[in-house]
Amino acid sequence: KKNLFEGSEKVLAYLQQKYTLHIISNGFKETTLTKMETCKLNPYFSNVIISEDVGVNKPDSAIFEYALNKAGAQKHESIMIGDSLEADIRGAQSFGIKAIFF
Repeated sequence: KKNLFEGSEKVLAYLQQKYTLHIISNGFKETTLTKMETCKLNPYFSNVIISEDVGVNKPDSAIFEYALNKAGAQKHESIMIGDSLEADIRGAQSFGIKAIFF
């Protein structure tokens, strides 16, 4: 199903002009990639990091470390935007990355 918030593509297009965007997902690889394709999100993201590939789930710090290395980014220049207080927000903050709960 395509379940994007209204205006999502407009926001992503705006953000993509200013920032490099990446996804970290605890979902299964096949499901995540299907969702990305169905929702036409692939063009907005440089990397799709899937826990199944990494071998650990958020909030494990190893997945955030992997994502930063893959992105060539530093903690101080990164922000995690997520919908799970435990996995996304607390995981990122525990690793030293600022986070926004959405």
